[in-house]
Amino acid sequence: MSKKERIDRIREAFKEFKVTGYEVAKHCPVTETGVNKILNGTIVRPNDSTLEILESYLQENYGLSIPWLQTGKGPKIVPVIPSEADFKSFSDNERQAIIKELSIFIAYHKKQFFEDEVFKSIVEQRAYEMVIDIMKKDSQR
Repeated sequence: MSKKERIDRIREAFKEFKVTGYEVAKHCPVTETGVNKILNGTIVRPNDSTLEILESYLQENYGLSIPWLQTGKGPKIVPVIPSEADFKSFSDNERQAIIKELSIFIAYHKKQFFEDEVFKSIVEQRAYEMVIDIMKKDSQR
């Protein structure tokens, strides 16, 4: 993939998530002006290190996949999967939102995932455990 296509994907993500150069500059070692020049095309060949900073920001804050940003291949969004301890500390609504997000992600990429027998087995086991947990909670109410 070309650098131009890589920059186009970064621009697309900034637009989709309404990210500003100011927002990135507050959290990353880049200037607002530099980011804006990349986004509006004034800088057509930014350093790879600057693109990596932008990609990392998009990954950390919006769940975008760095391989997708860099190459256009693979899933665009990679959901953040909390640890089991964190998951248990969330409210029921938060847990349901995470389950929904993961379900949508898996459904969208099911062909890729379910070709892998290990992944398929893990998902089936976890789904079963989660359904049992939900049923137990419902019966206690």
